[in-house]
Amino acid sequence: MSSLDRDELSKLDEKTLGEKLYQSLCGEGIRYLIILDDIWEDVWSDLHRYFPENQSGSRILFTTRLEKIGSQASDKSIVRNLRFLTDDECWELLKIKVFHNVQLEDIGMEIARKCGELPLAVVVIAAILAKV
Repeated sequence: MSSLDRDELSKLDEKTLGEKLYQSLCGEGIRYLIILDDIWEDVWSDLHRYFPENQSGSRILFTTRLEKIGSQASDKSIVRNLRFLTDDECWELLKIKVFHNVQLEDIGMEIARKCGELPLAVVVIAAILAKV
C-alpha cells in the first residue's frame, strides 16, 4: 500500500481498498498495531475480514460502546469494561479542554454534570465550546 499515494487511495472503492490493506498486512515478517476508535457493529462486520489471522504478534486495539462487538471480535479477544466518569472527573476533563477561566466554573460544572458521566459527551461538548 505504501506505493500508492493518498489521491490514488481515495479513488479506490471500499472492497479494493480493503483487499490492498489485507495484502499489505499479510507480508512475511509484517507486524502491526492498528488502533480504531468508537467502532460500531456495521463497521466492524465490514472491516474485520481485511485483518489477517496470521499469528504474527500483530494486534488490533479498538474501542466500542457495544460489548457484543468486543466479545465477538476474536476468540482471543480481551474485553475491558470501563467505568463511567464521576461528576468531578467530567468537570476535570471539561476544565482541561475548555474552562480555563475561573469565572465560568459554575457554568462549566453544570455542563459537566449534564454530560451524564460519558467521556465522549464531555469531549464533544468541549470541542463545540472551544469554537465559541
